[in-house]
Amino acid sequence: MSIIFLILLSTGMVSAEKIETHTMAEDKLELANELYGINITYGEYIKQLFPEEYDESPDPSKARFYSTKISWPDESKEFDKTNGAMEASSTSEDQKLSVPIPYLIHGESEIDVSNSNIDYKSWQRMVLPTPYTRVAYMEVVTNLQRNDGDHVTIVGVKRKTGYNVYKLEASGSYTASTSGYYKAVGLHYVEWPASPGYYAGSSFTDWTYVN
Repeated sequence: MSIIFLILLSTGMVSAEKIETHTMAEDKLELANELYGINITYGEYIKQLFPEEYDESPDPSKARFYSTKISWPDESKEFDKTNGAMEASSTSEDQKLSVPIPYLIHGESEIDVSNSNIDYKSWQRMVLPTPYTRVAYMEVVTNLQRNDGDHVTIVGVKRKTGYNVYKLEASGSYTASTSGYYKAVGLHYVEWPASPGYYAGSSFTDWTYVN
């Protein structure tokens, strides 16, 4: 499932490009499974799974993280690939009138399997006003899930952050020692220097069987 964010906002100055990869500690996997799907803010989620990286985040971003509920994918709905993109605006009607510049952002999750080797990723990039329009901050978290028929378990989590970027991708690799169905789930976050200045969404792939 792909997502499209349609955002109306004003332009602003941003800093030089900076991209960082964050790897979750292996002992956090159990916690990642406990947190998945619950009513939680982005700040609570990141602080528990990536505590050191969270502490290094700018204070304005921390405040926005805690103001943003995670938008977990609604997998109970059948996804129409011809008309299944999600559009959302993070501004009020009054703000739409005062900041009529549309920003369109597209995001997806992908999975590729070769024998027992799994490559998974979630990514997002600008579409409008141009594919190379930079925003102040982007973040992507990608989860690899396994369904063995009885339980759905997260077996991998990767996170990527970027400042002054127009695209961002978080990816990982996993060697399956247990057969079952696997899929990638992405959490997408975008931030810019305009009020309210942030948006979060999610994407996911179909289940893919790995023997």
